[in-house]
Amino acid sequence: MLRAIARLPRAVFWLNHYTYVVVAVLVLITAAVLLGVDGFTWVDVALMAVIVALAIGIQRAARPVQSAGVPTQIETLEAQLTNSDRMTLLAFESEYCPTCMATNPMLLKLEEADDPALRVMRLSIQHEPGNALFKKYDGRMTPTFVLLDRRGKVVMDWLLTLPVNRVLFEVKQAVQ
Repeated sequence: MLRAIARLPRAVFWLNHYTYVVVAVLVLITAAVLLGVDGFTWVDVALMAVIVALAIGIQRAARPVQSAGVPTQIETLEAQLTNSDRMTLLAFESEYCPTCMATNPMLLKLEEADDPALRVMRLSIQHEPGNALFKKYDGRMTPTFVLLDRRGKVVMDWLLTLPVNRVLFEVKQAVQ
C-alpha cells in the first residue's frame, strides 16, 4: 500500500502534513472577507481574534507529541529497534495533521494497555530521528504506522488508520 501511495505527486504529501494550517488560513481569509463586506468594526476585529484563538487552542490541544525517551541519534534508535526485547509500533505523525489527531485515542489505547511485549513509539516527522526513519520506511503520508518485530524487521504497516485489535493480535502471535 505504501508503494502505491509513493507515486502520488509531492504536493499531495505536503498538503497532508499541513492540512490544519491550510484550512485555518482559508477559514481566516473567508471570515475576513465576510466580516469586512460592510466595513470593519471593532466587533469584527474581536470576532476574528476569537476565531484565531480558538484555532490555535484546538491545534495545540490535539498536537501529537514525540514519545519520551526516544534517542535523538538515528544510529542509537536503530540499534534499539534491531535488538529489542519486545515488538515496536512506530507511529509517524505530523504536528498539523488532523488524521494524526484523530488516531490519538487509538494510540493511547495501545499505550494504556501496557503490554510487556509491545512498545509504542511516537515519532514526529518534523524532527529527528522521526524524519530519517520515516524516509527509511518509505513513509509519504501521516499518520503511518509500522509494526516491527524484535529484530527490527517490518511485520505490517498501516496508513491513515490504526487497527488496534490487529496490532494486539500480531503481538500475541509473535509471543506464542
